[in-house]
Order: sequence, then structure tokens, then C-alpha cells
Amino acid sequence: MPATASQPPGRCDGADALAPTRLIVPGADGAVPGAEAASAAVLGPYRLDGVLGHGGMALVYRAWAPDGREVALKVLQEAPTLPAGMLERFRREAEAAMRLAGHPHIVDILGTGQVGRNHFIAMQLIPGGRTLVDILREAPLHEAMALELATKIATALAEAHRAGIIHRDVKPANVLITPDGEPVLADFGLARLDFGGELDLTVSAIAMGTPRYMAPEQTTSLRAASHLSDMYSFGVVLYEMLTGQAPYRIDTDMGMAAVVRTIRESLPPSPRRHCPGLSSAIEAVVMKLLEKAPQRRYATMDLVVSDLEACRRRSRVKATPFSVGYRLDRFVVRHRAAVVAAMAGLGLLLGGLFWHRAALRAAHHRQVLPQAEATSRALELAHLRRSLDAAEMAPVAGPWERSQAALLQSGGAAAALDYLDSARRQAAGPDELRRLDRDLAWALLAAGQNAEALRIFRELHEHGARVRERERVAHQDPHLSDARYALACLDEALATELAGAGREAAASLWERARDELVPQAPQATLCAAALGELSAEALAEWADGQRPSTAAIGYLLAALRAPATAPAAAWRDRARDLANPAVPWLYYWLSNTPGAASAEAVPTAQETPP
Repeated sequence: MPATASQPPGRCDGADALAPTRLIVPGADGAVPGAEAASAAVLGPYRLDGVLGHGGMALVYRAWAPDGREVALKVLQEAPTLPAGMLERFRREAEAAMRLAGHPHIVDILGTGQVGRNHFIAMQLIPGGRTLVDILREAPLHEAMALELATKIATALAEAHRAGIIHRDVKPANVLITPDGEPVLADFGLARLDFGGELDLTVSAIAMGTPRYMAPEQTTSLRAASHLSDMYSFGVVLYEMLTGQAPYRIDTDMGMAAVVRTIRESLPPSPRRHCPGLSSAIEAVVMKLLEKAPQRRYATMDLVVSDLEACRRRSRVKATPFSVGYRLDRFVVRHRAAVVAAMAGLGLLLGGLFWHRAALRAAHHRQVLPQAEATSRALELAHLRRSLDAAEMAPVAGPWERSQAALLQSGGAAAALDYLDSARRQAAGPDELRRLDRDLAWALLAAGQNAEALRIFRELHEHGARVRERERVAHQDPHLSDARYALACLDEALATELAGAGREAAASLWERARDELVPQAPQATLCAAALGELSAEALAEWADGQRPSTAAIGYLLAALRAPATAPAAAWRDRARDLANPAVPWLYYWLSNTPGAASAEAVPTAQETPP
């Protein structure tokens, strides 16, 4: 919450003679009106020099520090009429901002103190008296200017979140603008420290700030606010900078229930509807920030900064234009009555169909039961005869099938390598040979021959890079993706870690694989988890719903990335169970390797990007 209703801390503006509070000057006989005699007053080590702004409970003075620096001094005076908790909010603002000292886009706190009943915070003075509110009067801003301002505000929020501080009141009035046009985030009066605290304000908190910047979860309880709530508020500010309009309308004459309902249910139109010239990338970023469900937004503000930088470079962003959840929410909100009626009708229809089908099945059973009993022996004999005929006609398994079966047996790695060597000699062409080389490399890794396995993986990776480059030249598209190249990178990255070369050696390979994949691909989720963008617990939960071959790799990565408190051993066992028979080499490796890396650790050469 800002220190004043109209002036945030540190904003330099004209003195306001109507300020309601008075300053008690130490040693004075009485109260001196703040706006009239501030230039003759001192407070602790600070000499006051006029009022910059005021709110209902605090005054902000221009003051001079002992070292001659000009500062903004925010003063709160104890009084019987002071609302409960106001001093605690005042203290929280100072503590939060002091933990973020030195950031170029966060107001610096220079000191705090108390003289008698006067509590004060000395902070950096931002001359000029401008906030982002003044900039928004010129909105919509050019996309480049909006992105420049937004990126700097986002870096300030990211720094606060890394320090364990949630701002909880992100809005234009709390973003000061320096004479050089640089944004500075101010007013941490509602901040919650260490993502904890006992503050629990319900919808009455709306009266403390501008409601339209609050996230939906904040309208229920400020205890529910998180760094994702700051992200939503930032999204509203970015929407206004780009379009000159709020994402939804909140009028001053609306009741509290209507305000809360609007924040929770009103779905914002695409910013390109207001400004068709905006890029699709920035549209995707804004709409992801404004997702109603917190879990659908970005995971961290650092990812927001990364996507904003990508927008400025005109490169690909991680956000998708509209999530399925957003489209479904939008349809349901627009057609709520029709959806309810359709669901009710569908329920009745399905219930009738199930009842009718059950009745037909019961009648059919009554008719065919005598015939089934009379012919059961003949059917059993016919089934047995077909089984025997199929067994006689089944082809003999080839070398590749034998190699996979051998890896599911204890000590079968040597036999698997022999079978694969035989299969390679019989390969029909280069493509089949490379497929067998990939299987051979995994079998070598399972057998503990790490150096030879990594050599083959590296050759497959380099071949994939050459093929991808030829495709890019042929299609005249320098950004053309290739799923086969991504698979080669992913194979080498996983093999590098399992061979004991370490995560750092594999990091660039995981990144290349992820960049070549569409975000919806299961392999992209594995890459994100390997790069630390998904927790081990979340990865294990995700793997539980995947096909066995993907799930086995997912549980293995979860075990490799597991913190000390996670059930790494259970995830490792689950990976081994799923790998039989889905991923034979992994089953063999997990059955014969006691740790996360094999005994023969080898260094890995880093590829020069093609």
C-alpha cells in the first residue's frame, strides 16, 4: 500500500497544506503543522524541507541527511485514531525494501528510526514527481517502449521474489519514473516476507489499493497471495501500457460483490483486439500473465523477464497464445446457462442409454445362455487349435529382437551386443544402420562401456546436425526445427549424465533438445525437468500419466534430481519396473548399476553448434 493515496514514497511533488497529520518536533512545545513549518523542523538526524505528499495517516517530506544528501522522509505518527496494524505495515515496508537495497529499479531505503511518537523511513528521492500513471496517460505506448519499461519492472519483481518478498500491490502508482525515464518500484507496505506472515485480509483489502490490479485469488484472502499474484498484477499493468485500456471494467459506483465477481470471472479480450499491430509473441505473454488460475501463469518472474527479452529480440517465446483452459473458461463464462442445460441434457441422455443397453444385454443373456452352455466345449477346442496353428506359423525372432530380450535377462548385455553386431551386418541401408547404432550405444552404456557409447551418441548427434542444416538450407528457414536432431541431443544428454560426466556437461545438450521440440511434446517436459525448470516431485507426478517408455525416463530423471527429502529410491524402482519390457537397456542399467552413474566416468566433448 502506498504511503499516500496520491503520492507514492519518494515522489517529488508540490507541498500540500491540507495534510491532516502534524509533526511533533523533539524539544518543541507543541505540534508544528507539517506543511507550514517543515523547513524549520528536524526529525532525528534529518532536517525537513517541505512536504512532498500525504495520505490519510502519513506525510512524506523532502529532507536533508547529515551527509548533505536530499532524501524523501516518510513519517507516521502514533495516535489514538491510528488503525490497528498500521505501524506493522509501516515496519514491513521498510524491512522489505531494505532487503532489496542496491537494485537499480527498486527505491533504496537509506535508514529508519523513531523519535517520540514519530516513526520514519528515509528513502531515495526520485525528483520530477512522475509515476507510471503519468506515462499511461499517453497509452497505448509503442510496443518497444512498453517492453523496455515492462522488462525493467519485471526484473525488480524477480529480485524481490528471489529475496522471498511478495509485493502484493503492484500498480502504476507504485512505479516511480526518474528524470531519465527509468522505472523504480516503490511502496512495499503490503509486502509479505519469506512467503509467510500472519496478515490475513479479506475483500476489505480492496479499499487499500486499486482493485483492478488485484489477482483473483487476492479477492478472497491476502494470505492466498503469492508471487503469482504479483505476476497477474504486472500483467494488468502491461495490458494497459500496450492498449491504453484495462483488461476489464471496474466502475467507482460498483458494489464490493460486483467488483470481486468482475475480477474473478471477467475474461480479458486479446490486446490485439485493441491494437492489431501488436506482435503475437507479446499477446501470448500478456494472456499467460492474466490467466485466472495461478498454476496456468509462468512459474517465476525470471521466466517472464526471459520472454519479454525474447519479444524485444523478435525471437520465440515460451508462452502459447491461448491455453486450452483459457478458451474453455471463456466459452463457459459466455454461455453459462447453455452449458448447464447441455450438461443436464447430456446426463439424462447418457443415463437413458446406459439403462437401455443394460436391459438389452440382460435379455440377450437370457436367450443365448442355453446355446452357450451346449457349445462351450467346441469353442474351447477351436480356440486351442487356432493357438497351436499361430505358434507354428510365428516367425523366428531376428537379431534385434533377441538383443532386446537379452537385456531383460541378468548378465545378458554381452549377448545383446553380439546380436546387435550381427543385425548391423545385415542392415538394409544407412537409416536402419543408424537406428541399430542407437540401440548399440544404449546397450554399450548398459554394459558399462561408457566411452564407446558416448562416441556413438556423439556421431549420431553430429550426423543429425548436418541433416538439419541441409533441411534449413533447402527450405530457406534458419529456424527450422528437426525432431530427429532433438532426439539425438536428448539421447546424448541422458547418456552423458548416466555415464558420470555430470549435469554441467549435459546442460547444453538438454537446451538444444528443448529448443528443437514443440512445448507440448513429452520430451520437452523431460528437457525442462533436466534443466531445473520442473521440480523432481512435479516430474514424478507428470510421469505417472505417461506411456511406460516415457514414464520410465521421467522417474529416472526425478530420482537423479531428487532433493534429500524426496523418495528417490522409490522413483528409481518405479523406473526399473516400467522399463521391463518398455526400455530394455534402462532396465538392465538400473538392475546392474548401484548408483546414479556407472563406474566408468568419462569426459564428454562439447559440440560446436552447427
